[in-house]
Amino acid sequence: MSEYQYYEFQAIDRPLSEKEQAEVGSYSSRSEVTPTRAVFTYNYSDFRGDPLKILQKYFDAMLYLTNWGSKQLTFRLPRALVDAKALASYCYPDLISTSLTKDHVILDIYFHDEEGGSWVEGEGWLSSLAMLRRDILLGDYRALYLAWLKAISIEEGREEHKDLPEPPVPAGLKKLSAPLKSFVDFFEIDANLVAVAAEASVKNQGVVESDWEQQIAKLSEQERLAFLVKFAQGDSQVNVQLLKRLKELAPEQQERSASSLPLRRKAVELLTAAAARFDQRKKLENQKAERARTKQLNAMAQQEPEKWKQVFNLIKTKQTNAYDKAVKLLTELRELAQHFGRSEQYESRLGQIQQEFSNLPGLKFRLQQAGLVKEKSD
Repeated sequence: MSEYQYYEFQAIDRPLSEKEQAEVGSYSSRSEVTPTRAVFTYNYSDFRGDPLKILQKYFDAMLYLTNWGSKQLTFRLPRALVDAKALASYCYPDLISTSLTKDHVILDIYFHDEEGGSWVEGEGWLSSLAMLRRDILLGDYRALYLAWLKAISIEEGREEHKDLPEPPVPAGLKKLSAPLKSFVDFFEIDANLVAVAAEASVKNQGVVESDWEQQIAKLSEQERLAFLVKFAQGDSQVNVQLLKRLKELAPEQQERSASSLPLRRKAVELLTAAAARFDQRKKLENQKAERARTKQLNAMAQQEPEKWKQVFNLIKTKQTNAYDKAVKLLTELRELAQHFGRSEQYESRLGQIQQEFSNLPGLKFRLQQAGLVKEKSD
């Protein structure tokens, strides 16, 4: 089986210069580099550079994917716009980490599924996932919390992590955005675990568009002028800075969210609740399937005499494809007999078929293959 490694980098805050594009492209002859994006794909050999160092120097987001189960999403975040301590509360040893440079915080989410996970191509994922960077800058840590859920599911067997308390539960987990749904899909996070965790999540009370005019009016003339100057200068982060400031001016919304914060649960409690939810959902699905099958069998019972007649007529044609159809009908009739407690009558009629058509080896073989009759030993 050939290897598959996919690296994609995106520049969000500013485009790369021609010189920077040439520098990035020099790492591989199999590169696609533009002012805002670089892609490296390998089916053999490895990337010559250090992906994290390239991210730190040139880009704001990176995605790495392999066909043996490694998945990585890394963001370079402006240090002045993020609370590094708040991000650190969602970290998990060897899986979710933060590191500091002079001007940035590097958030690295890196999972490896030893079973390989499902095969996915890398193209297209980062375009959606990169939108989560802005959410994180605005203090929306749902992606980080979801990553933490993935981490505890991977480390479920490690005894020392079972009593690990969960990090702060972000608001809005019950209604995920499209990028967050992509995040769940990409990292294959257990839907039952997400649902259980979301039970403790309050409704998102962030500043909405209808509040902007009211909140902007609270800014001083000096602040409004400063934001306008940054906008005119092309500051790529002015939108984030403004929205963070407006959020600060809505303390009543923050208080409502804080007053609803639940007690922190332990990893083992979340995993146990997710397993119970899975079992309950599976039970309900089985019951639904059983009701549907019972309804189908009841309808089939009305046609039972006709189906037996069809079986005999099909066999009499002495054609192989007709034998296949007859065996399929006999399999359905056996299930019908078992459901209504008429297995003895079924076996009697099946025995009649074996006796009447004992000279048809093709039929005999198919009955044995379907498990309808046992092959007699010498």
